[in-house]
Amino acid sequence: MNKSSLLWQANIDNQVALWRFMGADTLNLQGELWHTSVSWPNKLWPDKLHNGLGEAMLHLLIDELAPCTVVPVWTGLHQECPETLPGLVKTGELVQMYLDLQDYEQSIGTDKVELVHVQDQTSLQQWWQICQQAFGYDIDIEVMRRLMAESAVRILMAVNNGQPQGTALLLTTGRVVGLHQFGVAPAFQGQGLAKQMLLQILALAKTWPVDYMTLQASSAGLGLYTKLGFVQQGKVHSYMLNPV
Repeated sequence: MNKSSLLWQANIDNQVALWRFMGADTLNLQGELWHTSVSWPNKLWPDKLHNGLGEAMLHLLIDELAPCTVVPVWTGLHQECPETLPGLVKTGELVQMYLDLQDYEQSIGTDKVELVHVQDQTSLQQWWQICQQAFGYDIDIEVMRRLMAESAVRILMAVNNGQPQGTALLLTTGRVVGLHQFGVAPAFQGQGLAKQMLLQILALAKTWPVDYMTLQASSAGLGLYTKLGFVQQGKVHSYMLNPV
């Protein structure tokens, strides 16, 4: 593999490592290993990266899917995925990105925003409430309690003027740190908080023994990440059972 392919694989590896930490069972589907979440985030993903899903495998997967389960399909940046697959419908896509921390020139953030390392149940409860508001879906707090105990995971909460307003989760795998659950509560969006949070997160990551930061960007966050030097790598497409 060349460097670009290795970094793309490292992004995927970090993402699925988080899903494993969140809790997963292993399935053997005709000799092929898959992993399925035991609760939120409700993912079903292959042990090895697929270039595509054949119809026979799709039929097997559909038998294993609960209505809320998401099947990710990873592709190159300019490779499109159909809106539907047999029995499945695409519900969204994210852009995979990375930043070389060795080349990143640190920008100055504001000291008004404090990044708190969440280590107790009270702070976790606050983090959980804000994160649900930011992303607009339910999060299993028991999963977050499990993650809080993992040494490779750091859960961060942004506090501004004494008020919790934003969330982030960092997972280190090898020389990569992945940024996940990065969000701002709706009441505080549009005020530059996301940028200030990210600047502080990057400053923190620069002090760690890692070389790269990876993430999966929504269309809303793509501009901010690009301005700070993140490079697009590929896409992850999400599929669920087709209700039709």
